Amino acid sequence: MKRLVLFSLLIWPSIVLAEVYTLTHEQWSVPRSVEVILDMPPVRAAINDFNQAEQSRLRLHYPGGDMGSLWIHELKSWLVALGVPENHIESIPGTEEKMTIKLEVVL
Repeated sequence: MKRLVLFSLLIWPSIVLAEVYTLTHEQWSVPRSVEVILDMPPVRAAINDFNQAEQSRLRLHYPGGDMGSLWIHELKSWLVALGVPENHIESIPGTEEKMTIKLEVVL
């Protein structure tokens, strides 16, 4: 029982400290450059939070289908170009909102 309580206390902070930012298709539908991408509040906030802890991970919840697949592939490419290690990014298809990507930073 003590081990279960200790284990729960060890994993609980990572669940509580998750931050989620929403990137809309409208925000993404502009000509993109490094400056433009970094000016997108959800992207900037997610990268800033990601950089706060060495063990953090970035989960990208995206809409399915061709559009969602293309969008997430491009976003991941930009995030890697901006310094997020690819092995710290997880893509999860099937968001409820078809025109958004949720960027979840898990510490």
